[in-house]
Amino acid sequence: MLTLARSELVQILRNRAVLITSLLMPLAVGAFFVYSRDTFAELYGLGYIAAVVVFTIGAFSLYSTIVTTLAARRQTLFLKRLRSTAASDREILSGLVLPVTVIAVVQVALILGVFAAVSQAPADVLVLALAVVATFAMMLALGVATAGVTGSPEKAQVTTLPIALGTIGVASWVGIAGTESLTWLKRALPGGSATELVVGTWDGGLAVTESLRLLLPTVGWVVVAVWLAARFFRWEPRR
Repeated sequence: MLTLARSELVQILRNRAVLITSLLMPLAVGAFFVYSRDTFAELYGLGYIAAVVVFTIGAFSLYSTIVTTLAARRQTLFLKRLRSTAASDREILSGLVLPVTVIAVVQVALILGVFAAVSQAPADVLVLALAVVATFAMMLALGVATAGVTGSPEKAQVTTLPIALGTIGVASWVGIAGTESLTWLKRALPGGSATELVVGTWDGGLAVTESLRLLLPTVGWVVVAVWLAARFFRWEPRR
């Protein structure tokens, strides 16, 4: 698995389009929000900025890159050839998505670390980390599922838009408007409860029981996303 992961990392670093999507764009967005933190914090709070950073990285560095990568590897029959080796399906998928996942985790840790240093530290780092892990697990599994219905890396630019823009939209909606109204709807949408949790853990004011309750909808979406990945992912090129 690690050998495959190293090979995949080399491929990512050689692909300019993937580098722009997975590295430059999220870093640019993160830098913009950190630089403009006073303006956004005055309007929406620091937690809103943290939530937008988390979901921007989750949508582009992780989700979109996974879809593009797996669609490209399927199109070139690389996935089919890997299945003829001694590696299991789980090891193959883990090796292919590991570099992208590590890059996303490093990015979110770096940007939020800088953000905390120049503004204020989150009130509950542990719960914040759990929210990020659950969110990334959801986006990763959704990426594998979307790759199953994506015929080529070029088509990934279209197939990834609904989930990528949808989750960022939900995060912005909940982060700006809060959950005082339409509470259950906002928390039930993918990313809604995670956004509320990130905002609450950064700005403070969430009890332990409330934090765990907000974590449950995201965990539920992780289960749904894993089921979708198992249901829709394909190893053979789509016709």
